[in-house]
Amino acid sequence: MKVWKLIVSGCIIVLAMLLMMYLRPAKIHKELPALIYSTDKKFEQHTTIAIDTLV
Repeated sequence: MKVWKLIVSGCIIVLAMLLMMYLRPAKIHKELPALIYSTDKKFEQHTTIAIDTLV
């Protein structure tokens, strides 16, 4: 009976650790090219959108 309790508690601890690793915050840093559109053809410009966050 004691061995069974140790196995079950070990499995619960391993599952909890895996869940914590899966749900931990991840750092995201992305730079995406973009284009600014306008009705005036001379106004169209290239730009970059940067996303830097902790999710």
